[in-house]
Amino acid sequence: SINTKEIDQKSNNSGFSSFLIIDAIHRFSDKELQLLNRGHTYVPPCQTSILSSCHSMDDIVDIKYAPLKHQLNSLFSKHHINVALSLETQQKISDQFADSFSVPIPSSLHQRALYEDRLILSIRYSLNENNLILRRTADNMNTFYLGNRQEFETKAYDYLSKSDAYKVLLNKDKDNGGQQWQIELKQMVESMNLLLESLKNHKAVNIDLFNRLLVDASKVKLTCLYFLPDVSKVT
Repeated sequence: SINTKEIDQKSNNSGFSSFLIIDAIHRFSDKELQLLNRGHTYVPPCQTSILSSCHSMDDIVDIKYAPLKHQLNSLFSKHHINVALSLETQQKISDQFADSFSVPIPSSLHQRALYEDRLILSIRYSLNENNLILRRTADNMNTFYLGNRQEFETKAYDYLSKSDAYKVLLNKDKDNGGQQWQIELKQMVESMNLLLESLKNHKAVNIDLFNRLLVDASKVKLTCLYFLPDVSKVT
């Protein structure tokens, strides 16, 4: 049965509150729960850059900025901000975000980053060892779901197969060698580029904006869904 448990809220002094939806027999340590309770917003974005030796600083900035970029796109779309203004705003935020990585951090933050990195590695080890999945839900309430990975994937597939809130555009697992979905994805990109070309020809967008919005199909990558869908809303 699913158990909803508050994560160590009494020890939380950061102003954030978390809840852990437990659908598996597993217990995190108190320190691991405290880390989950504070949430990712508690950690300065530049802090974890000291822990990576296999990526360049530009790569690290791109990886760390991706979630914020996604949120900004959703926000601009929700409030119908025009494309030119949204692109200009995103560029300024991106530049400021990148600048934060060039500022040296205090020794205390450096030590905390190393300590919390060990906690994260411990959490990941427990998840892999016990075939568990830990996901943050999509309701922006700082809620985490812990459950068996195989059962979660089965439930997710069952929901998607029965729900009319989603439309399957591509299926990477049912074609030979992954060629069909790549062809379909390329066709989608080409269709969007044709519409963009039409906007340029009708002077709806200038050449600079056209070049910035034009998509190179060879560089498009499909990302994974790393959070639970908000089933309370039709998307």
